[in-house]
Amino acid sequence: HTLREALSSKLTDLVILDPLLSAELTADLFVDDPDQVIRSLDDEEAKFLFFKAVISGDLNEMDPVAGSVLNAQLTMEHHHQYMALMAKLHPELVYDYLSSHDNYRPEECLQLCQKYDIADASAYLLERMGNVTSALQLILQTMESRMMGLKRTIRGLGTDYFERYYPRGLSKHDRHIRRENLNPELYGKQEKEIEGVKRILVVALDVCERNSGSFSSRTETEHGSQLWFNVLDRLINAKGFLRLSKEQPAYAKI
Repeated sequence: HTLREALSSKLTDLVILDPLLSAELTADLFVDDPDQVIRSLDDEEAKFLFFKAVISGDLNEMDPVAGSVLNAQLTMEHHHQYMALMAKLHPELVYDYLSSHDNYRPEECLQLCQKYDIADASAYLLERMGNVTSALQLILQTMESRMMGLKRTIRGLGTDYFERYYPRGLSKHDRHIRRENLNPELYGKQEKEIEGVKRILVVALDVCERNSGSFSSRTETEHGSQLWFNVLDRLINAKGFLRLSKEQPAYAKI
């Protein structure tokens, strides 16, 4: 008991230092009471890392026995705690988690995703609950919002910025070299906005792919085709939506 008490008092620091080794240790000492481990973690990030080590399968790869022991002890409520922490602390991970796991309650997860404004995950849950049209609508609205964010970022950089680093006739190789000399903060912000647009586009295409397979009726076939056309229409209009080249010719290089 003394060892367990000592470990409990230091568990938060140990998990932050090395989640996998800490989880492996708790499998030996707290196999009869995994909730004591979770109660001992008084830091949300540490609690998230502990759950992630077990639920992600990383612990199974390192120690199959410890992984199976802890996974067997986890309840649906534990999975919901993990999901809540992920939505709050690491929203960028939620979509991939939802699309590769099923140990969660879709309605409660949707509330969490809407609370933290996680559009891709919310759309996935809407689709899973049968509301495909609303899912795609949310994704396309989010894509437009992210394109507007990209537009604001590019506007903030100014035309001199692009004329300096992206002059006419610059080869792809020279562009790559010049990127290394860009202001890290400004370039990082631009890249983040671009990646955000790409990510939500991938989510939109995933929705179309999942809902345009083999259909049993003409109505379903037409519905699947309409999803693709909706995305295609937004993409065709994307450049006009940004309208950057109309504001300043230098923006047309983007």
